[in-house]
Amino acid sequence: MKKKLALLFIILLAAGLRLYKLSEMAPFGFDQEYAANFAYSVVKDFPIRMVGQGLSLQGLFIGPWYFYFLTPFYMLTNLHPIGGAIGSVVLGLIIIAVYYFVVKSFFGYKAGLVTAFLRAVSFSAIETDWATTPAFSSELAVIIIFWCLFQYWKGNLKIFPLLALIFGLLTSFHPILFPMYFVFIFIILIKRILPPLKTTLISLGLFILPILPLLVFEYIRKFAMTKVVIDLFTHDSSKSILNLNRLDMYQRVITASLEYVLGINASGLILVLISLVLLSILFFKLSPAIERNFHLVMLPGTIIIFLLYYLVYPAHVPEYYIGAIHTLFYLYLGGAIGILFNYSKPVKLLAIILLVNISFYNINKLVKRWNYPSHTNLAHEDFIVKAILDRMPNNDFFVSYITLPGWDFGYPYLFKYYNRIPKKDILEYPVFTIVSPLSLSIDSINISSGNVGLILP
Repeated sequence: MKKKLALLFIILLAAGLRLYKLSEMAPFGFDQEYAANFAYSVVKDFPIRMVGQGLSLQGLFIGPWYFYFLTPFYMLTNLHPIGGAIGSVVLGLIIIAVYYFVVKSFFGYKAGLVTAFLRAVSFSAIETDWATTPAFSSELAVIIIFWCLFQYWKGNLKIFPLLALIFGLLTSFHPILFPMYFVFIFIILIKRILPPLKTTLISLGLFILPILPLLVFEYIRKFAMTKVVIDLFTHDSSKSILNLNRLDMYQRVITASLEYVLGINASGLILVLISLVLLSILFFKLSPAIERNFHLVMLPGTIIIFLLYYLVYPAHVPEYYIGAIHTLFYLYLGGAIGILFNYSKPVKLLAIILLVNISFYNINKLVKRWNYPSHTNLAHEDFIVKAILDRMPNNDFFVSYITLPGWDFGYPYLFKYYNRIPKKDILEYPVFTIVSPLSLSIDSINISSGNVGLILP
């Protein structure tokens, strides 16, 4: 009962930290506007959608299931964009619970609670849960895949159907997790144990099931996405196979991830050394050997596979592409701190001090964000749109934008939501100008909210 109450407290704490000022914290840019439009189309136009959001590579799309997950939350808020943010927060709470159960199965319930707590208070995780972005929520798939591979390592071949289903669903999160396919092959080559034919066929069917809409879409478009992928990897053979410039980016991402998980402002070398000490304690405490060997193989193996994959990946690689490594740090460093509670009182005290420090480090960042007045998030965009509509309750109007590139997303959906679409002829209607950030036209602004301003006609 105490374990359940502790987990419930952690989830309630996480919910409070994420839901407080949610409309002011939740962004409403390109990704979020797409999710809102997806739900709007499903509810208002036609419920069947074969694909989800387009990727940065022109002509490539992810599957629709992440957006179908969010659609009921939009419906609960009558299709207001805040519904997507609520759905994203709920998914974040599910991730916290899954961390607990997976790490509990790895290292015991104390480690599970510590890892769930770390994910609950982490400022970077809270930002992720505000974001309503499929790529950022893909850590859920990483955690479940790791647990499935753990079961397979111990000889449980019945886990293959669930593993296959998750692998199929990766196409509805983001291709950033495709290196997990190579991790799976890596483990298969080590264990060299395959499931029975019946299990294999069921697994194959469950793998295809979530990607079936994409396959139909691809067939209708005469395999256009396949051609894009082939062209991506064969277009310029003169380029070097390894893009070593990405090593600097790897170093920044790994250092930042360790800093957030451990709550320590320090150089990358110090963070790595602290992590190695904690992991050494973790692996020393583990038994039986078969479980210890899994973690000794999987942790470095997965990191190396991801880093190598994105060294040879021929397109642009943003930092979040290697976010799976951040997930591993939660799993293993959270587990390592939890293991400290199995030692003597001085070591337990050290673990408590570390958790308190991590909490203060992350909550301090969160409070600064809550109190930062210059946001350009959902609440501020909504305020500006309502300010226009309040002044034009029955008359037509035109909207222009003075923004940085990409800062004008979100407004078209809000006008559609309020059923007042701006006209397209600037010469015939009153012109309202939305400015974001304010510094672009600070002297002309009549109304503002956060870092969004409005110039009246």
